[in-house]
Amino acid sequence: MSAAAGLAAGGVLIAHSLTYTVIAPHMAARDHLLAATGHGYLPAANLLALLAVLITVGALFLGRLTRPWSTPGWKHLGARMVVLQVGAFLAMELLERWSSGEPLAGLTYGGLLPIGVGFQLLLAGVGTLLVRFLLRASDRFAAALGRAPRIPSARTSVVGTILASPRAQPALLRSFDRGPPPSR
Repeated sequence: MSAAAGLAAGGVLIAHSLTYTVIAPHMAARDHLLAATGHGYLPAANLLALLAVLITVGALFLGRLTRPWSTPGWKHLGARMVVLQVGAFLAMELLERWSSGEPLAGLTYGGLLPIGVGFQLLLAGVGTLLVRFLLRASDRFAAALGRAPRIPSARTSVVGTILASPRAQPALLRSFDRGPPPSR
Protein backbone atom coordinates (compact mmCIF):
# COMPACT_ATOMS: atom_id res chain seq x y z
CA MET A 1 0.00 0.00 0.00
CA SER A 2 1.38 3.38 -0.92
CA ALA A 3 1.62 6.21 1.59
CA ALA A 4 -1.03 8.10 -0.32
CA ALA A 5 -3.46 5.17 -0.19
CA GLY A 6 -2.90 4.50 3.50
CA LEU A 7 -3.46 8.09 4.52
CA ALA A 8 -6.27 8.57 2.02
CA ALA A 9 -8.19 5.71 3.66
CA GLY A 10 -8.25 7.61 6.92
CA GLY A 11 -8.84 10.95 5.22
CA VAL A 12 -11.84 9.64 3.28
CA LEU A 13 -13.59 8.44 6.40
CA ILE A 14 -12.77 11.50 8.51
CA ALA A 15 -14.04 13.79 5.75
CA HIS A 16 -17.08 11.51 5.31
CA SER A 17 -17.94 11.90 9.01
CA LEU A 18 -17.42 15.67 8.86
CA THR A 19 -19.69 15.87 5.81
CA TYR A 20 -22.56 14.10 7.53
CA THR A 21 -22.04 16.17 10.68
CA VAL A 22 -22.46 19.35 8.62
CA ILE A 23 -25.47 18.23 6.58
CA ALA A 24 -27.25 16.64 9.57
CA PRO A 25 -25.96 18.43 12.70
CA HIS A 26 -28.41 16.78 15.10
CA MET A 27 -27.23 13.33 16.10
CA ALA A 28 -30.65 11.66 15.90
CA ALA A 29 -31.28 13.00 12.39
CA ARG A 30 -27.75 12.03 11.33
CA ASP A 31 -28.11 8.51 12.73
CA HIS A 32 -31.42 8.09 10.90
CA LEU A 33 -29.92 9.41 7.64
CA LEU A 34 -26.88 7.12 7.91
CA ALA A 35 -29.03 4.07 8.73
CA ALA A 36 -31.33 4.74 5.78
CA THR A 37 -28.51 5.21 3.29
CA GLY A 38 -26.43 2.07 3.80
CA HIS A 39 -23.83 3.27 6.27
CA GLY A 40 -24.01 0.31 8.65
CA TYR A 41 -20.45 -0.72 7.82
CA LEU A 42 -18.91 2.58 9.04
CA PRO A 43 -17.82 1.49 12.55
CA ALA A 44 -15.74 -1.38 11.13
CA ALA A 45 -14.49 0.75 8.23
CA ASN A 46 -13.42 3.52 10.61
CA LEU A 47 -11.43 1.01 12.66
CA LEU A 48 -9.72 -0.40 9.55
CA ALA A 49 -8.93 3.10 8.28
CA LEU A 50 -7.40 4.04 11.62
CA LEU A 51 -5.25 0.92 11.45
CA ALA A 52 -4.22 1.75 7.87
CA VAL A 53 -3.23 5.28 8.89
CA LEU A 54 -1.20 4.09 11.89
CA ILE A 55 0.60 1.45 9.82
CA THR A 56 1.27 3.98 7.06
CA VAL A 57 2.65 6.58 9.47
CA GLY A 58 4.96 4.03 11.07
CA ALA A 59 6.03 2.59 7.73
CA LEU A 60 6.76 6.05 6.32
CA PHE A 61 8.89 7.05 9.28
CA LEU A 62 10.79 3.78 9.66
CA GLY A 63 10.99 3.16 5.93
CA ARG A 64 12.65 6.50 5.38
CA LEU A 65 15.18 5.71 8.12
CA THR A 66 16.13 2.37 6.63
CA ARG A 67 15.94 3.17 2.92
CA PRO A 68 16.25 6.85 2.11
CA TRP A 69 14.52 7.84 -1.12
CA SER A 70 13.78 11.07 -2.87
CA THR A 71 10.98 13.09 -1.36
CA PRO A 72 7.88 13.12 -3.57
CA GLY A 73 6.91 16.51 -4.96
CA TRP A 74 4.08 18.38 -3.31
CA LYS A 75 2.02 18.56 -6.48
CA HIS A 76 2.41 14.90 -7.36
CA LEU A 77 1.62 13.65 -3.86
CA GLY A 78 -1.23 16.13 -3.42
CA ALA A 79 -2.75 15.14 -6.76
CA ARG A 80 -2.63 11.45 -5.81
CA MET A 81 -4.27 12.16 -2.47
CA VAL A 82 -7.03 14.23 -4.11
CA VAL A 83 -7.77 11.61 -6.77
CA LEU A 84 -7.81 8.78 -4.21
CA GLN A 85 -9.96 10.58 -1.68
CA VAL A 86 -12.49 12.20 -3.99
CA GLY A 87 -12.77 9.01 -6.05
CA ALA A 88 -13.24 6.86 -2.96
CA PHE A 89 -15.80 9.25 -1.49
CA LEU A 90 -17.88 9.32 -4.67
CA ALA A 91 -17.66 5.54 -5.04
CA MET A 92 -18.66 5.06 -1.39
CA GLU A 93 -21.69 7.29 -1.71
CA LEU A 94 -22.85 5.62 -4.92
CA LEU A 95 -22.41 2.12 -3.48
CA GLU A 96 -24.13 3.08 -0.23
CA ARG A 97 -27.17 4.40 -2.08
CA TRP A 98 -27.23 1.44 -4.44
CA SER A 99 -26.92 -1.17 -1.66
CA SER A 100 -29.60 0.45 0.48
CA GLY A 101 -32.05 0.91 -2.38
CA GLU A 102 -32.10 4.67 -1.84
CA PRO A 103 -32.40 6.83 -4.97
CA LEU A 104 -29.22 8.45 -6.26
CA ALA A 105 -31.05 11.78 -6.09
CA GLY A 106 -30.39 11.61 -2.33
CA LEU A 107 -26.78 12.54 -3.11
CA THR A 108 -27.96 16.11 -3.61
CA TYR A 109 -29.55 16.25 -0.15
CA GLY A 110 -28.30 19.22 1.84
CA GLY A 111 -25.29 19.77 -0.42
CA LEU A 112 -23.85 16.33 0.34
CA LEU A 113 -21.62 16.09 -2.73
CA PRO A 114 -20.15 19.61 -2.75
CA ILE A 115 -19.59 19.60 1.02
CA GLY A 116 -18.17 16.07 0.91
CA VAL A 117 -15.82 16.83 -1.97
CA GLY A 118 -14.71 20.01 -0.19
CA PHE A 119 -13.84 18.07 2.96
CA GLN A 120 -12.05 15.45 0.85
CA LEU A 121 -9.92 18.18 -0.74
CA LEU A 122 -9.14 19.65 2.67
CA LEU A 123 -8.15 16.30 4.17
CA ALA A 124 -6.09 15.40 1.08
CA GLY A 125 -4.11 18.59 1.72
CA VAL A 126 -3.68 17.68 5.38
CA GLY A 127 -2.53 14.17 4.38
CA THR A 128 -0.01 15.63 1.94
CA LEU A 129 1.39 17.89 4.66
CA LEU A 130 1.53 14.93 7.06
CA VAL A 131 3.58 12.85 4.61
CA ARG A 132 6.01 15.70 4.05
CA PHE A 133 6.28 16.33 7.80
CA LEU A 134 6.94 12.64 8.56
CA LEU A 135 9.64 12.40 5.91
CA ARG A 136 11.38 15.51 7.21
CA ALA A 137 11.09 14.32 10.82
CA SER A 138 12.57 10.97 9.83
CA ASP A 139 15.45 12.72 8.04
CA ARG A 140 16.16 14.86 11.11
CA PHE A 141 16.01 11.85 13.38
CA ALA A 142 18.48 10.00 11.15
CA ALA A 143 20.76 13.05 11.13
CA ALA A 144 20.63 13.21 14.92
CA LEU A 145 21.73 9.57 15.03
CA GLY A 146 24.63 10.43 12.76
CA ARG A 147 23.46 8.14 9.99
CA ALA A 148 20.39 6.29 8.93
CA PRO A 149 20.18 2.96 10.77
CA ARG A 150 20.04 -0.06 8.49
CA ILE A 151 17.87 -3.09 8.99
CA PRO A 152 19.68 -6.21 7.78
CA SER A 153 18.52 -7.28 4.35
CA ALA A 154 17.80 -10.88 3.40
CA ARG A 155 21.32 -11.17 1.96
CA THR A 156 23.00 -10.19 5.25
CA SER A 157 20.82 -12.28 7.52
CA VAL A 158 21.83 -15.83 8.43
CA VAL A 159 19.03 -17.36 6.36
CA GLY A 160 19.75 -15.00 3.45
CA THR A 161 23.44 -15.90 3.52
CA ILE A 162 22.67 -19.61 3.46
CA LEU A 163 20.16 -19.24 0.64
CA ALA A 164 22.53 -17.04 -1.39
CA SER A 165 25.46 -19.44 -0.96
CA PRO A 166 26.39 -21.13 -4.25
CA ARG A 167 26.99 -24.41 -2.37
CA ALA A 168 23.50 -24.37 -0.85
CA GLN A 169 21.67 -23.71 -4.10
CA PRO A 170 22.09 -27.16 -5.70
CA ALA A 171 20.96 -28.83 -2.46
CA LEU A 172 17.97 -26.52 -2.32
CA LEU A 173 17.09 -27.26 -5.92
CA ARG A 174 17.33 -31.02 -5.26
CA SER A 175 14.94 -30.66 -2.32
CA PHE A 176 12.26 -29.39 -4.70
CA ASP A 177 12.64 -32.31 -7.13
CA ARG A 178 9.30 -34.10 -7.31
CA GLY A 179 10.41 -37.13 -9.29
CA PRO A 180 11.26 -40.55 -7.86
CA PRO A 181 14.64 -40.85 -6.18
CA PRO A 182 17.44 -41.74 -8.56
CA SER A 183 18.32 -45.41 -8.72
CA ARG A 184 21.89 -46.32 -7.84
